[in-house]
Amino acid sequence: MIDCLEAVRDNDPYKTALLSPIRAARLRMEVLDHAKRIPEPRRQAHSIPSQLIQDLDEAEEPADIVRHELQLVSAAELARSLEHNGIASLVADLPLCSPSMTFVLDELLPVIVVSRRHGVEQRRFTLARELAAFYIDRQSPVDLTAAKSRFAGALLMPRVPLFIEAKDGFDEGKVIRLSREFGVSTMALLCRLEVLCLTTNWTITDAAAWDRSGGAAARQRGTQLGALGTPRPAVGRLSSRLRHGVAT
Repeated sequence: MIDCLEAVRDNDPYKTALLSPIRAARLRMEVLDHAKRIPEPRRQAHSIPSQLIQDLDEAEEPADIVRHELQLVSAAELARSLEHNGIASLVADLPLCSPSMTFVLDELLPVIVVSRRHGVEQRRFTLARELAAFYIDRQSPVDLTAAKSRFAGALLMPRVPLFIEAKDGFDEGKVIRLSREFGVSTMALLCRLEVLCLTTNWTITDAAAWDRSGGAAARQRGTQLGALGTPRPAVGRLSSRLRHGVAT
């Protein structure tokens, strides 16, 4: 049974206060019902020790460790991989100012709740950001918000396959293709490329416009990008690179 639902491992302790009593009770029932349907996890991924990091670059290491432990190949598999390893996730209605919350069920089962208001790719990134709170020590002398974003980017878009792809540059078509294969937004991918100092002729503004339009505007510009409108899982060449880079 649920003794309580409390925000944990977060620098925003006021999050639960954003919920009205009725909404909090409804969310409590949603979390409980969701938890009942989760099979017994193979192991407890949240038992991996958190790391004290000294700068943002060091947020890459725990992300690599978690990806290896989860055997994560695609962002599309993140929620399923977490549930198999003792961390549940739930899509629910949350306040506009809070895209995610982390709750604990009987101090045993962490439940990460992400907002239904956001698109699939953004929910995946938000889930990864919230996951970072389990693996980056809160006492780390860094901007924890930035560290969580760095962790999420490294978890969903590992640097090894991106450096391999960098030899031919990153034009508009490649950015769109890779975002589809990684299962992230083009905005998230461009931010990741910028962090890794990998250049592209596409701007953040271009990516934002593409994401808002769902790719429709780009598809109208010519047949070169027309075939990229259908989301594809991370398979084939990129999938093998992800496996190669999981613990790098």
